[in-house]
Amino acid sequence: ISDSGDSNAVLTPRLRGEALEGNTRVLDISLKDDLTYASTLTIDKNSTATATGTTKALHLDYDHTGISASGQTTSNIALDIDVNSDSPTMVGTVNNKGIDIMCMGGTSGTQTNLGLNIITRDADTNDGISIKCDGTHLKLEHNANDYATFSVADTGDLTIATVGDGTTDSDLIFDADGNITLDSANGSFIAK
Repeated sequence: ISDSGDSNAVLTPRLRGEALEGNTRVLDISLKDDLTYASTLTIDKNSTATATGTTKALHLDYDHTGISASGQTTSNIALDIDVNSDSPTMVGTVNNKGIDIMCMGGTSGTQTNLGLNIITRDADTNDGISIKCDGTHLKLEHNANDYATFSVADTGDLTIATVGDGTTDSDLIFDADGNITLDSANGSFIAK
């Protein structure tokens, strides 16, 4: 451990006697306390696997093992992402993304891409996704000019809209493998 005198200590691991994996020294460090890293953390994982198996670039395993006491509410978050650009006052354009996923494959062999896989189960209430926003809640894009949107107003009204730049109208198509049921609470149906 070296200290340059500016309150920024540097921990330099010395690798000796650790196990070797693929000619790479393995250093097993267990962090027992909270760690704050004030710079950019880049995980650059490459796999040269040729046999059946699963390779992960980042794995979070969070288990709540304490008993939530009677009358108490315990909230667990495995991954918490905050992006904030409201200060200072901007004069240019700012584009924020909480999560940016690019899942790209090829056509050699048999390849399948799945951008996001969510499984919620075994609780009293199971919701796959909860989206709270002041604008469009969900936007499904074929490209920048052809898309559909789902929006919920502060009155609870749901609007499903289709937008297209082609010569054919962007239809809303219900293709059900069964009945289509419209069940209005007040018994009215309005067609425009």
